[in-house]
Amino acid sequence: MKWKRQHKTQCRQISADVEQRSSQELLQEIEQILATNSSADMDTDKLAAYLDILQKRAPVMEDYDAKAEWEKTKARHPLLFAPEPSKRSKKSRYEEMV
Repeated sequence: MKWKRQHKTQCRQISADVEQRSSQELLQEIEQILATNSSADMDTDKLAAYLDILQKRAPVMEDYDAKAEWEKTKARHPLLFAPEPSKRSKKSRYEEMV
């Protein structure tokens, strides 16, 4: 619990400085941190703060299940996913008359 409180305090201190930056700028800085630092040297508090800011701006569903959502969509709109009748399997009017 103490760690979470410290983490939130650190994030607030960092976010005050970077709140004016665009999301694109934050993403670029995250990319730079990940590319240039080893795992031992990485400023994980800074990364967590940037990700928290981005999450507040544009929330990402963390428990999103694309497969389940696809199945729900198929169930709600079955006609969109129904196979189309093949044109070759239909008899022409001439063939029906003969």
